[in-house]
This record gives sequence, structure tokens and C-alpha cells, in this order.
Amino acid sequence: MLAQNCSIPENGNYRVEFDDANNPNSGSTFKLQNKTVYFMTNNAIDEYELFQLGKCQYTLKSKENVNESKFTDFQKMLIKQGWYYDITNVVENVYYFIMRIDLHIQCGSGKFVKLPD
Repeated sequence: MLAQNCSIPENGNYRVEFDDANNPNSGSTFKLQNKTVYFMTNNAIDEYELFQLGKCQYTLKSKENVNESKFTDFQKMLIKQGWYYDITNVVENVYYFIMRIDLHIQCGSGKFVKLPD
């Protein structure tokens, strides 16, 4: 049996590409610097702390209070349930992921493409 080729992304700038082209976050970018993730969306920067859950899994926690007033019931449930990224493979500067709620439920998949410095 072969070992899984995975790791948490290293410091740098990344583009998010979801497999579902209709995902509104597809094409967004983020910067990872020393366990802090800066997402650039809609001319704003959202800051998160990265918590490693295992060799290939991590979750993000917002450093600010999240305003849930415009969220759907499903989005509110996801936030309360928690979610994490499961890195399934790394090929050069591309990190393939599944966004999971638990081992059986996934809410997205795609890749993080590391951008040149």
C-alpha cells in the first residue's frame, strides 16, 4: 500500500479552484503566512487562523466574529458543525483537497494552486 502524498500548504500565495465552476469562491486567492490565512474576496481581506488536525487535514477559524444574519439555515448549520480541508494529493505546487464536514460528508473539492512569488 502506498502512503498518501499530502501535506498542509506552505507559506505563500494561492488561487482556489473548486471542481464546481459555480462555486462563488472559485478563483479567489489567499496568502498563508505562519498559520495565518488572508483570503482576498470582494476587495476585502478576511483573516483566519489555521489549525492543523492531522498530517493532511486542517481547519480555519475566523479571527473576527462572523455576522450570520444573511446566512441560510444550511450555512448556519455548516458553521456550527464545523468543516475542514482534507489534502488528498500534492503534485508540485498544486494541493488537491476535499472540503469535509466529517469523513462521510463533503461540501466541495478542488485544488489550491501556489502562485509564483
